[in-house]
Amino acid sequence: MQAKSVVGSPDYMAPEVLYGKTYDHTVDYWSLGCMLFETLVGYPPFAGETPDDTWLNLSNWQKVLVRPVFDKDSKDEEFNLLDSAWTFITRCITDRKERFKTIEEIMADPYYTYPEDGYPATDWDNMRRTEVLFLCCASLILAAFCAVIGV
Repeated sequence: MQAKSVVGSPDYMAPEVLYGKTYDHTVDYWSLGCMLFETLVGYPPFAGETPDDTWLNLSNWQKVLVRPVFDKDSKDEEFNLLDSAWTFITRCITDRKERFKTIEEIMADPYYTYPEDGYPATDWDNMRRTEVLFLCCASLILAAFCAVIGV
């Protein structure tokens, strides 16, 4: 199914939506990448000081999207992205042809299947039955996303 309406928050809007082009469900994967970036780093990837700045950043997304690096001596070092997280984000936030095509591709991505940070792989089959001691915001976002699209 394809649409052509301009809907959504500019901070998470895929370029094809921004330009009023016909788009499909993969714009949601772009938004997922933006939400994960914001969850892990602390700010949206294309945020500007004004709405016009945000629109300009989105229209130049290939130049604006950069992996943030925080100094080791800063209190923000914990926000440096793991390689698997950055790779996942850039598979979401990319040209339409290169973007994830299915939720199954997302669920099979190494970010969720081979985590680098010592956490276990995401157990998709039992996600809603699993008791968690610590709720990771990134997992909550993806769980909510999956619930919305019916997975």
